[in-house]
Amino acid sequence: MPVHLCVRVYSSGDAKETMRDAEGLTSWLEYNRLTRPGNALFVDGACAEGDEGYLDRDAVVVVARQLAAEAGSASSAARPVNGRYPDDRPRRGFRFGVPATPPAA
Repeated sequence: MPVHLCVRVYSSGDAKETMRDAEGLTSWLEYNRLTRPGNALFVDGACAEGDEGYLDRDAVVVVARQLAAEAGSASSAARPVNGRYPDDRPRRGFRFGVPATPPAA
């Protein structure tokens, strides 16, 4: 079962990370796009066009680079709980020092 690293980055630079299987990834993306439109959504280190939230393009690049660097130095793999990865319990919270640019009114 493929597992995806999902990171939600707020315009403040705060972030939440969680793991999702394919089914969980679909619901995570749908939920966050609907309820948190200002957040940038990264899946496996990449931010799809339209999922940048309020982060400017430079900030998206900074976050993607940091996620890629961390991917190579992960201390331990996430493990399933009761056969699935937890749906809404972030594994960790952290902060990126990135600027956010709210959309023009």
